[in-house]
Amino acid sequence: MIIGIDIGGTHTDGVLVQGRTVVKSCKLPTTFPLEKGVAAVLKELVVDPSLIQEVVVGTTHATNAILEARGLLRVGVLRIAGQGPAIEPCLDWPNSLVQAVFVGCETIGGGFHVDGRELTPFSLQEAQKGIERLLEKGAEAMAVVGLFSPLCADQERAVGELLAAIPHTLSHRLGGMGFLERENAALLNSALKRCLKEGFADLKETVRQAGIETPLWMTQNNGTLISLEEAIELPVLTLCAGPTNSFVGAAHLAQLQDAVIVDIGGTSTDIGVVQGGFARRSLNQSEVGGVRLSFPMPDVLSLSVGGGSLVSLGETPQIGPRSCASELLKRSQSFGGSELTLTDLALHLGHLRIQGARSVSLKGEDVERAFGEVLQQIQRAIQRAEIGKSDLPIVVVGGGASLMPAGMGQRYVIPPHAGAANAYGAALAEVSGQVDTVISLEQERHKKLEELQQLAIDRAVSAGALRSAVRIAHMEVVSYSYMPGGMARVSLVAAGARA
Repeated sequence: MIIGIDIGGTHTDGVLVQGRTVVKSCKLPTTFPLEKGVAAVLKELVVDPSLIQEVVVGTTHATNAILEARGLLRVGVLRIAGQGPAIEPCLDWPNSLVQAVFVGCETIGGGFHVDGRELTPFSLQEAQKGIERLLEKGAEAMAVVGLFSPLCADQERAVGELLAAIPHTLSHRLGGMGFLERENAALLNSALKRCLKEGFADLKETVRQAGIETPLWMTQNNGTLISLEEAIELPVLTLCAGPTNSFVGAAHLAQLQDAVIVDIGGTSTDIGVVQGGFARRSLNQSEVGGVRLSFPMPDVLSLSVGGGSLVSLGETPQIGPRSCASELLKRSQSFGGSELTLTDLALHLGHLRIQGARSVSLKGEDVERAFGEVLQQIQRAIQRAEIGKSDLPIVVVGGGASLMPAGMGQRYVIPPHAGAANAYGAALAEVSGQVDTVISLEQERHKKLEELQQLAIDRAVSAGALRSAVRIAHMEVVSYSYMPGGMARVSLVAAGARA
Protein backbone atom coordinates (compact mmCIF):
# COMPACT_ATOMS: atom_id res chain seq x y z
CA MET A 1 0.00 0.00 0.00
CA ILE A 2 1.07 3.59 -0.69
CA ILE A 3 0.15 6.74 1.19
CA GLY A 4 -0.18 9.93 -0.82
CA ILE A 5 -0.23 13.29 0.99
CA ASP A 6 -0.73 16.78 -0.41
CA ILE A 7 0.04 19.74 1.86
CA GLY A 8 -1.83 22.83 0.70
CA GLY A 9 -2.18 26.25 2.22
CA THR A 10 -5.66 25.38 3.53
CA HIS A 11 -5.87 21.59 3.86
CA THR A 12 -3.59 18.58 4.11
CA ASP A 13 -5.14 15.70 2.18
CA GLY A 14 -4.23 12.04 2.37
CA VAL A 15 -5.11 8.79 0.63
CA LEU A 16 -4.31 5.16 1.28
CA VAL A 17 -3.94 3.41 -2.06
CA GLN A 18 -3.69 -0.28 -2.90
CA GLY A 19 -2.75 -0.75 -6.53
CA ARG A 20 -4.79 2.09 -8.03
CA THR A 21 -7.72 1.73 -5.66
CA VAL A 22 -8.34 4.32 -2.94
CA VAL A 23 -8.89 2.39 0.29
CA LYS A 24 -9.40 5.48 2.44
CA SER A 25 -9.03 9.25 2.18
CA CYS A 26 -9.06 12.19 4.58
CA LYS A 27 -8.91 16.00 4.56
CA LEU A 28 -7.53 17.89 7.58
CA PRO A 29 -6.56 21.54 8.19
CA THR A 30 -2.95 22.36 7.32
CA THR A 31 -0.89 22.94 10.46
CA PHE A 32 2.34 24.72 11.29
CA PRO A 33 4.75 23.11 11.70
CA LEU A 34 3.73 21.05 8.69
CA GLU A 35 4.73 17.69 10.11
CA LYS A 36 1.95 17.90 12.70
CA GLY A 37 -0.62 17.79 9.92
CA VAL A 38 1.23 14.93 8.24
CA ALA A 39 1.28 13.01 11.54
CA ALA A 40 -2.50 13.54 11.85
CA VAL A 41 -3.05 12.21 8.31
CA LEU A 42 -0.92 9.14 9.00
CA LYS A 43 -2.85 8.48 12.22
CA GLU A 44 -6.12 8.74 10.28
CA LEU A 45 -5.05 6.42 7.46
CA VAL A 46 -2.68 3.82 8.88
CA VAL A 47 -3.95 0.72 10.66
CA ASP A 48 -0.97 -1.58 10.09
CA PRO A 49 2.31 0.31 9.43
CA SER A 50 3.99 -2.86 8.14
CA LEU A 51 1.69 -2.80 5.07
CA ILE A 52 2.87 0.65 3.94
CA GLN A 53 5.39 0.42 1.12
CA GLU A 54 5.96 4.13 0.46
CA VAL A 55 4.89 7.61 1.52
CA VAL A 56 4.71 10.31 -1.17
CA VAL A 57 4.26 14.00 -0.32
CA GLY A 58 3.33 16.90 -2.58
CA THR A 59 3.16 20.49 -1.40
CA THR A 60 2.55 24.12 -2.31
CA HIS A 61 4.81 25.17 0.58
CA ALA A 62 7.45 26.76 -1.66
CA THR A 63 4.87 28.55 -3.81
CA ASN A 64 3.10 29.98 -0.77
CA ALA A 65 6.43 31.22 0.63
CA ILE A 66 7.05 33.16 -2.61
CA LEU A 67 3.51 34.53 -2.86
CA GLU A 68 3.62 35.68 0.76
CA ALA A 69 7.35 36.66 0.70
CA ARG A 70 7.94 34.91 4.03
CA GLY A 71 10.58 32.57 5.43
CA LEU A 72 13.01 33.38 2.62
CA LEU A 73 16.78 33.69 2.78
CA ARG A 74 18.47 36.94 1.72
CA VAL A 75 20.39 36.21 -1.48
CA GLY A 76 23.43 37.74 -3.12
CA VAL A 77 23.93 37.32 -6.86
CA LEU A 78 27.37 36.57 -8.27
CA ARG A 79 27.41 37.06 -12.03
CA ILE A 80 30.21 35.44 -14.04
CA ALA A 81 29.71 37.64 -17.05
CA GLY A 82 32.71 39.73 -18.08
CA GLN A 83 31.37 43.27 -18.42
CA GLY A 84 27.98 41.92 -17.34
CA PRO A 85 24.41 42.60 -18.50
CA ALA A 86 23.35 46.21 -17.91
CA ILE A 87 20.04 45.08 -16.45
CA GLU A 88 19.98 44.66 -12.68
CA PRO A 89 18.70 41.42 -11.12
CA CYS A 90 15.03 41.03 -10.12
CA LEU A 91 13.69 42.83 -13.20
CA ASP A 92 9.90 43.31 -12.87
CA TRP A 93 9.73 41.37 -9.59
CA PRO A 94 7.07 42.41 -7.06
CA ASN A 95 8.68 44.98 -4.77
CA SER A 96 7.78 43.03 -1.61
CA LEU A 97 9.66 39.99 -2.93
CA VAL A 98 12.70 42.05 -3.91
CA GLN A 99 12.85 43.55 -0.42
CA ALA A 100 12.56 40.10 1.16
CA VAL A 101 15.18 38.37 -1.00
CA PHE A 102 17.72 40.52 -2.84
CA VAL A 103 20.79 42.03 -1.10
CA GLY A 104 23.00 42.94 -4.05
CA CYS A 105 24.92 41.81 -7.12
CA GLU A 106 28.63 41.45 -7.88
CA THR A 107 29.89 40.86 -11.43
CA ILE A 108 33.24 39.17 -12.04
CA GLY A 109 35.23 38.21 -15.12
CA GLY A 110 34.44 35.04 -17.02
CA GLY A 111 31.45 33.70 -18.89
CA PHE A 112 31.32 32.51 -22.49
CA HIS A 113 30.38 33.61 -25.98
CA VAL A 114 27.66 31.72 -27.84
CA ASP A 115 30.34 29.75 -29.71
CA GLY A 116 31.89 28.52 -26.45
CA ARG A 117 34.87 30.90 -26.32
CA GLU A 118 35.68 32.43 -22.93
CA LEU A 119 34.28 35.96 -22.71
CA THR A 120 36.92 37.42 -20.34
CA PRO A 121 39.48 35.77 -18.04
CA PHE A 122 37.98 34.04 -15.00
CA SER A 123 39.65 34.29 -11.56
CA LEU A 124 38.82 32.40 -8.37
CA GLN A 125 40.45 35.19 -6.37
CA GLU A 126 38.06 37.71 -7.92
CA ALA A 127 35.18 35.35 -7.20
CA GLN A 128 36.21 35.05 -3.55
CA LYS A 129 36.32 38.84 -3.16
CA GLY A 130 32.89 39.15 -4.75
CA ILE A 131 31.50 36.57 -2.33
CA GLU A 132 32.98 38.42 0.64
CA ARG A 133 31.41 41.71 -0.47
CA LEU A 134 27.99 40.06 -0.77
CA LEU A 135 28.33 38.49 2.68
CA GLU A 136 29.16 41.93 4.10
CA LYS A 137 25.91 43.21 2.59
CA GLY A 138 24.00 40.58 4.56
CA ALA A 139 23.69 37.71 2.08
CA GLU A 140 22.59 34.44 3.70
CA ALA A 141 22.71 32.49 0.44
CA MET A 142 24.14 32.90 -3.07
CA ALA A 143 22.98 32.55 -6.66
CA VAL A 144 25.84 31.96 -9.11
CA VAL A 145 24.97 32.85 -12.71
CA GLY A 146 27.41 32.47 -15.59
CA LEU A 147 26.87 33.80 -19.10
CA PHE A 148 26.05 30.77 -21.29
CA SER A 149 26.89 28.43 -18.40
CA PRO A 150 24.55 25.68 -19.77
CA LEU A 151 27.17 25.35 -22.56
CA CYS A 152 30.04 25.08 -20.10
CA ALA A 153 29.47 24.94 -16.36
CA ASP A 154 33.10 24.69 -15.21
CA GLN A 155 33.29 28.27 -13.92
CA GLU A 156 30.04 27.97 -11.95
CA ARG A 157 31.22 24.67 -10.44
CA ALA A 158 34.52 26.26 -9.39
CA VAL A 159 32.65 29.03 -7.56
CA GLY A 160 30.38 26.41 -6.03
CA GLU A 161 33.40 24.84 -4.35
CA LEU A 162 34.16 28.20 -2.71
CA LEU A 163 30.57 28.26 -1.40
CA ALA A 164 30.55 24.75 0.06
CA ALA A 165 29.58 26.04 3.53
CA ILE A 166 26.98 28.55 2.27
CA PRO A 167 23.54 27.78 0.79
CA HIS A 168 23.86 28.40 -2.95
CA THR A 169 22.49 27.57 -6.38
CA LEU A 170 24.45 27.13 -9.61
CA SER A 171 22.18 28.38 -12.39
CA HIS A 172 23.17 25.78 -15.00
CA ARG A 173 21.40 23.12 -12.91
CA LEU A 174 18.09 24.83 -13.70
CA GLY A 175 18.55 24.85 -17.49
CA GLY A 176 17.77 27.44 -20.12
CA MET A 177 20.00 29.81 -22.06
CA GLY A 178 18.08 32.95 -21.13
CA PHE A 179 20.33 34.73 -18.63
CA LEU A 180 17.75 36.71 -16.66
CA GLU A 181 15.20 33.87 -16.40
CA ARG A 182 17.93 31.46 -15.28
CA GLU A 183 19.13 34.06 -12.77
CA ASN A 184 15.57 34.43 -11.45
CA ALA A 185 15.29 30.68 -10.96
CA ALA A 186 18.64 30.48 -9.16
CA LEU A 187 17.74 33.44 -6.94
CA LEU A 188 14.39 31.95 -5.91
CA ASN A 189 15.91 28.52 -5.39
CA SER A 190 18.51 29.88 -2.98
CA ALA A 191 15.92 31.99 -1.19
CA LEU A 192 13.74 28.90 -0.62
CA LYS A 193 16.41 26.61 0.80
CA ARG A 194 15.72 27.40 4.47
CA CYS A 195 11.96 27.36 3.96
CA LEU A 196 11.95 23.83 2.55
CA LYS A 197 14.60 22.53 4.92
CA GLU A 198 12.78 23.79 8.01
CA GLY A 199 9.37 22.83 6.65
CA PHE A 200 10.36 19.25 5.96
CA ALA A 201 13.34 18.57 8.20
CA ASP A 202 11.22 16.46 10.54
CA LEU A 203 9.11 14.69 7.91
CA LYS A 204 11.22 11.54 7.88
CA GLU A 205 11.11 11.36 11.67
CA THR A 206 7.35 11.92 11.61
CA VAL A 207 6.93 8.98 9.23
CA ARG A 208 9.25 6.83 11.33
CA GLN A 209 7.36 7.65 14.53
CA ALA A 210 4.20 6.41 12.83
CA GLY A 211 5.93 3.03 12.59
CA ILE A 212 6.53 3.31 8.84
CA GLU A 213 10.01 2.22 7.82
CA THR A 214 9.74 2.89 4.07
CA PRO A 215 11.06 5.42 1.54
CA LEU A 216 9.75 9.00 1.66
CA TRP A 217 9.36 10.75 -1.69
CA MET A 218 8.39 14.25 -2.82
CA THR A 219 6.60 15.14 -6.05
CA GLN A 220 7.91 17.75 -8.47
CA ASN A 221 6.53 20.05 -11.16
CA ASN A 222 6.18 17.36 -13.83
CA GLY A 223 4.28 15.02 -11.51
CA THR A 224 7.14 12.55 -10.93
CA LEU A 225 9.15 11.75 -7.81
CA ILE A 226 12.28 13.16 -6.28
CA SER A 227 13.88 12.42 -2.95
CA LEU A 228 13.32 14.67 0.05
CA GLU A 229 17.01 15.64 -0.14
CA GLU A 230 16.65 16.67 -3.82
CA ALA A 231 13.55 18.74 -3.01
CA ILE A 232 15.44 20.61 -0.28
CA GLU A 233 18.40 21.18 -2.62
CA LEU A 234 16.27 22.34 -5.60
CA PRO A 235 12.98 23.58 -4.09
CA VAL A 236 11.93 25.42 -7.27
CA LEU A 237 11.27 21.98 -8.76
CA THR A 238 8.30 21.64 -6.39
CA LEU A 239 6.62 25.00 -7.15
CA CYS A 240 3.77 23.53 -9.22
CA ALA A 241 3.69 20.04 -7.73
CA GLY A 242 0.28 20.67 -6.12
CA PRO A 243 -1.69 21.47 -9.31
CA THR A 244 0.15 18.73 -11.22
CA ASN A 245 -0.80 16.13 -8.61
CA SER A 246 -4.44 17.27 -8.73
CA PHE A 247 -4.61 17.13 -12.51
CA VAL A 248 -3.03 13.68 -12.82
CA GLY A 249 -4.96 12.30 -9.83
CA ALA A 250 -8.26 13.65 -11.18
CA ALA A 251 -7.74 12.02 -14.58
CA HIS A 252 -6.95 8.66 -12.99
CA LEU A 253 -9.93 8.87 -10.60
CA ALA A 254 -12.17 9.48 -13.60
CA GLN A 255 -10.35 6.73 -15.55
CA LEU A 256 -9.41 9.13 -18.34
CA GLN A 257 -6.18 9.75 -20.22
CA ASP A 258 -7.27 13.09 -21.70
CA ALA A 259 -9.44 15.63 -19.88
CA VAL A 260 -9.86 19.20 -18.68
CA ILE A 261 -9.39 19.35 -14.91
CA VAL A 262 -11.08 21.88 -12.62
CA ASP A 263 -9.61 21.77 -9.10
CA ILE A 264 -11.66 23.89 -6.68
CA GLY A 265 -9.91 24.54 -3.37
CA GLY A 266 -10.64 26.72 -0.38
CA THR A 267 -9.01 29.85 -1.82
CA SER A 268 -8.52 29.32 -5.55
CA THR A 269 -9.50 27.20 -8.55
CA ASP A 270 -6.84 25.71 -10.83
CA ILE A 271 -7.74 24.62 -14.36
CA GLY A 272 -5.54 22.59 -16.67
CA VAL A 273 -5.45 19.80 -19.23
CA VAL A 274 -4.19 16.22 -18.94
CA GLN A 275 -2.93 14.60 -22.14
CA GLY A 276 -1.93 10.95 -22.18
CA GLY A 277 -2.08 10.84 -18.39
CA PHE A 278 0.40 13.73 -17.91
CA ALA A 279 -0.35 17.38 -17.17
CA ARG A 280 0.08 19.52 -20.28
CA ARG A 281 3.12 21.77 -20.05
CA SER A 282 2.98 25.48 -20.66
CA LEU A 283 3.98 26.61 -24.13
CA ASN A 284 4.82 30.04 -22.76
CA GLN A 285 7.54 31.22 -20.44
CA SER A 286 6.66 30.05 -16.95
CA GLU A 287 5.94 32.51 -14.15
CA VAL A 288 5.46 32.14 -10.40
CA GLY A 289 4.51 35.00 -8.12
CA GLY A 290 5.29 37.56 -10.83
CA VAL A 291 8.80 36.14 -11.49
CA ARG A 292 9.71 34.85 -14.95
CA LEU A 293 11.48 31.49 -14.92
CA SER A 294 13.27 29.35 -17.47
CA PHE A 295 12.10 25.82 -16.77
CA PRO A 296 8.94 23.94 -17.79
CA MET A 297 5.80 24.21 -15.69
CA PRO A 298 2.34 22.69 -16.04
CA ASP A 299 -0.10 24.84 -17.97
CA VAL A 300 -2.34 26.18 -15.19
CA LEU A 301 -5.06 28.84 -15.23
CA SER A 302 -5.78 30.02 -11.70
CA LEU A 303 -8.88 31.85 -10.48
CA SER A 304 -9.10 33.51 -7.06
CA VAL A 305 -12.35 31.67 -6.34
CA GLY A 306 -12.79 28.83 -3.85
CA GLY A 307 -15.10 27.45 -1.20
CA GLY A 308 -13.90 29.96 1.37
CA SER A 309 -14.01 32.99 -0.95
CA LEU A 310 -15.69 35.99 0.64
CA VAL A 311 -18.80 37.19 -1.20
CA SER A 312 -20.45 40.58 -1.52
CA LEU A 313 -23.96 40.36 -2.99
CA GLY A 314 -25.84 42.92 -5.06
CA GLU A 315 -26.25 43.98 -8.68
CA THR A 316 -22.51 43.49 -9.22
CA PRO A 317 -21.48 40.62 -6.94
CA GLN A 318 -17.86 40.35 -5.78
CA ILE A 319 -16.44 36.87 -5.13
CA GLY A 320 -12.87 36.68 -3.78
CA PRO A 321 -9.96 37.17 -3.87
CA ARG A 322 -10.11 37.31 -0.05
CA SER A 323 -10.87 33.98 1.58
CA CYS A 324 -11.31 32.57 5.07
CA ALA A 325 -9.58 29.38 3.83
CA SER A 326 -9.01 26.87 6.63
CA GLU A 327 -11.19 28.91 9.03
CA LEU A 328 -14.30 28.36 6.88
CA LEU A 329 -16.16 26.41 9.58
CA LYS A 330 -15.54 29.23 12.07
CA ARG A 331 -16.01 32.40 10.03
CA SER A 332 -18.76 31.58 7.50
CA GLN A 333 -22.32 32.59 8.31
CA SER A 334 -23.65 29.03 7.97
CA PHE A 335 -21.49 28.04 10.94
CA GLY A 336 -22.13 31.04 13.18
CA GLY A 337 -19.53 33.42 11.79
CA SER A 338 -19.94 36.84 10.25
CA GLU A 339 -18.46 36.27 6.77
CA LEU A 340 -20.56 35.40 3.71
CA THR A 341 -18.72 32.81 1.62
CA LEU A 342 -19.21 30.86 -1.58
CA THR A 343 -19.96 27.81 0.57
CA ASP A 344 -22.85 29.72 2.17
CA LEU A 345 -24.28 30.36 -1.30
CA ALA A 346 -23.94 26.71 -2.32
CA LEU A 347 -25.66 25.59 0.90
CA HIS A 348 -28.48 28.08 0.30
CA LEU A 349 -28.98 26.78 -3.26
CA GLY A 350 -28.97 23.16 -2.10
CA HIS A 351 -25.85 22.22 -4.07
CA LEU A 352 -24.40 20.54 -0.99
CA ARG A 353 -25.20 19.64 2.60
CA ILE A 354 -22.85 19.90 5.55
CA GLN A 355 -23.72 18.57 8.98
CA GLY A 356 -24.11 21.39 11.51
CA ALA A 357 -24.70 24.12 8.91
CA ARG A 358 -27.53 26.50 9.66
CA SER A 359 -29.84 28.30 7.27
CA VAL A 360 -28.79 31.81 6.24
CA SER A 361 -31.38 34.36 5.15
CA LEU A 362 -30.40 35.56 1.66
CA LYS A 363 -32.19 36.98 -1.38
CA GLY A 364 -32.60 34.16 -3.87
CA GLU A 365 -32.00 36.31 -6.97
CA ASP A 366 -28.79 37.78 -5.49
CA VAL A 367 -27.47 34.32 -4.67
CA GLU A 368 -28.31 32.98 -8.15
CA ARG A 369 -26.59 35.98 -9.76
CA ALA A 370 -23.42 35.61 -7.68
CA PHE A 371 -23.16 31.87 -8.14
CA GLY A 372 -23.83 32.27 -11.86
CA GLU A 373 -20.89 34.67 -12.06
CA VAL A 374 -18.63 32.02 -10.49
CA LEU A 375 -19.77 29.38 -12.98
CA GLN A 376 -19.18 31.78 -15.87
CA GLN A 377 -15.64 32.51 -14.65
CA ILE A 378 -14.89 28.79 -14.51
CA GLN A 379 -16.47 28.12 -17.91
CA ARG A 380 -14.48 30.94 -19.54
CA ALA A 381 -11.27 29.54 -18.07
CA ILE A 382 -12.16 26.06 -19.34
CA GLN A 383 -12.63 27.44 -22.86
CA ARG A 384 -9.19 29.11 -22.68
CA ALA A 385 -7.60 25.87 -21.45
CA GLU A 386 -9.18 23.68 -24.12
CA ILE A 387 -7.52 25.52 -27.04
CA GLY A 388 -10.26 24.46 -29.46
CA LYS A 389 -10.79 20.93 -28.09
CA SER A 390 -14.33 21.38 -26.86
CA ASP A 391 -15.07 17.65 -26.74
CA LEU A 392 -12.83 16.78 -23.77
CA PRO A 393 -14.52 15.55 -20.56
CA ILE A 394 -14.35 18.05 -17.68
CA VAL A 395 -13.35 16.50 -14.35
CA VAL A 396 -14.16 18.55 -11.24
CA VAL A 397 -12.14 17.78 -8.09
CA GLY A 398 -10.85 19.40 -4.92
CA GLY A 399 -12.45 20.23 -1.62
CA GLY A 400 -14.84 22.58 -3.41
CA ALA A 401 -16.01 20.09 -6.06
CA SER A 402 -19.23 19.53 -4.13
CA LEU A 403 -20.08 23.24 -4.57
CA MET A 404 -20.85 22.63 -8.23
CA PRO A 405 -24.53 22.14 -9.00
CA ALA A 406 -25.87 18.77 -10.08
CA GLY A 407 -26.78 18.37 -13.74
CA MET A 408 -23.97 20.58 -15.05
CA GLY A 409 -23.97 18.65 -18.32
CA GLN A 410 -22.74 15.37 -19.77
CA ARG A 411 -19.16 16.61 -20.12
CA TYR A 412 -18.81 17.24 -16.37
CA VAL A 413 -17.62 14.44 -14.08
CA ILE A 414 -17.10 14.51 -10.29
CA PRO A 415 -15.29 11.22 -9.56
CA PRO A 416 -15.23 9.33 -6.25
CA HIS A 417 -12.71 10.76 -3.75
CA ALA A 418 -12.68 14.04 -5.71
CA GLY A 419 -11.68 15.95 -2.59
CA ALA A 420 -8.39 14.06 -2.38
CA ALA A 421 -7.39 14.04 -6.06
CA ASN A 422 -4.15 15.89 -5.25
CA ALA A 423 -3.06 13.28 -2.71
CA TYR A 424 -4.11 10.49 -5.08
CA GLY A 425 -1.99 12.02 -7.84
CA ALA A 426 0.98 12.06 -5.46
CA ALA A 427 0.44 8.40 -4.61
CA LEU A 428 0.47 7.46 -8.31
CA ALA A 429 3.59 9.49 -9.15
CA GLU A 430 6.27 7.62 -11.05
CA VAL A 431 10.04 7.70 -10.73
CA SER A 432 11.70 9.85 -13.38
CA GLY A 433 15.04 10.55 -14.92
CA GLN A 434 15.59 13.93 -16.55
CA VAL A 435 18.00 15.44 -19.03
CA ASP A 436 18.02 19.18 -19.71
CA THR A 437 21.04 20.19 -21.74
CA VAL A 438 22.28 22.31 -24.63
CA ILE A 439 24.13 20.45 -27.38
CA SER A 440 24.89 20.71 -31.09
CA LEU A 441 22.46 18.77 -33.28
CA GLU A 442 24.10 19.86 -36.55
CA GLN A 443 25.47 16.36 -37.18
CA GLU A 444 24.19 12.92 -36.15
CA ARG A 445 21.03 14.51 -34.72
CA HIS A 446 19.12 11.22 -34.49
CA LYS A 447 22.00 9.40 -32.77
CA LYS A 448 22.55 12.19 -30.22
CA LEU A 449 18.86 12.33 -29.33
CA GLU A 450 18.81 8.55 -28.88
CA GLU A 451 21.82 8.79 -26.55
CA LEU A 452 20.10 11.46 -24.46
CA GLN A 453 16.92 9.38 -24.28
CA GLN A 454 18.95 6.42 -23.04
CA LEU A 455 20.65 8.66 -20.47
CA ALA A 456 17.23 9.78 -19.16
CA ILE A 457 16.08 6.15 -18.96
CA ASP A 458 19.25 5.12 -17.11
CA ARG A 459 18.75 7.98 -14.63
CA ALA A 460 15.16 6.87 -14.00
CA VAL A 461 16.33 3.31 -13.32
CA SER A 462 19.08 4.59 -11.01
CA ALA A 463 16.44 6.58 -9.12
CA GLY A 464 14.41 3.42 -8.52
CA ALA A 465 12.24 2.85 -11.60
CA LEU A 466 11.60 -0.60 -13.05
CA ARG A 467 13.58 -0.66 -16.32
CA SER A 468 10.93 -2.61 -18.24
CA ALA A 469 8.33 0.01 -17.29
CA VAL A 470 10.33 3.14 -18.17
CA ARG A 471 9.29 5.18 -21.19
CA ILE A 472 10.06 8.64 -22.57
CA ALA A 473 7.18 10.67 -21.16
CA HIS A 474 8.25 14.01 -22.61
CA MET A 475 10.79 15.29 -25.12
CA GLU A 476 11.25 18.88 -26.22
CA VAL A 477 13.88 20.25 -28.60
CA VAL A 478 14.26 24.02 -28.84
CA SER A 479 16.69 25.23 -31.51
CA TYR A 480 18.78 28.34 -30.89
CA SER A 481 18.82 29.86 -34.36
CA TYR A 482 21.11 32.70 -33.24
CA MET A 483 23.87 30.27 -32.23
CA PRO A 484 26.29 28.57 -34.65
CA GLY A 485 26.64 24.82 -34.90
CA GLY A 486 22.97 23.82 -34.73
CA MET A 487 22.81 24.34 -30.97
CA ALA A 488 19.57 23.34 -29.25
CA ARG A 489 18.17 22.85 -25.79
CA VAL A 490 16.98 19.27 -25.31
CA SER A 491 14.64 18.54 -22.40
CA LEU A 492 13.73 14.90 -21.71
CA VAL A 493 11.76 13.12 -19.03
CA ALA A 494 11.79 9.33 -18.72
CA ALA A 495 9.29 7.92 -16.25
CA GLY A 496 8.22 4.53 -14.99
CA ALA A 497 6.70 2.62 -12.11
CA ARG A 498 8.82 2.04 -9.02
CA ALA A 499 10.78 -1.21 -8.95
